[in-house]
Amino acid sequence: MWWDPALAEALNRAGSRIFSYQVCDWLVPQPHPVFGRGIPGDGVIDICALTEAVDATGYRGPIEVEIFNERIWATEAPLVVELIVSRFVNSVLAGT
Repeated sequence: MWWDPALAEALNRAGSRIFSYQVCDWLVPQPHPVFGRGIPGDGVIDICALTEAVDATGYRGPIEVEIFNERIWATEAPLVVELIVSRFVNSVLAGT
């Protein structure tokens, strides 16, 4: 929903009913509409601002990093986890 111009309104309307928050990034150019997502910080989504907006609703649940990208899936897991943790702190938690 990051691209929706009415996102702030939707978040306010949802309020305490938000039960999940998942993050990834949108790569440009987009290699594939489903399997072309990136690790937070690799794309164009302002994840920090989005996280601040979700936090403002009172959401305090888990934040899941969910990346659909075959290139990332083919990378050794320890390298991906290390990069995700670093980016999570800098791109996602920076907004909390």
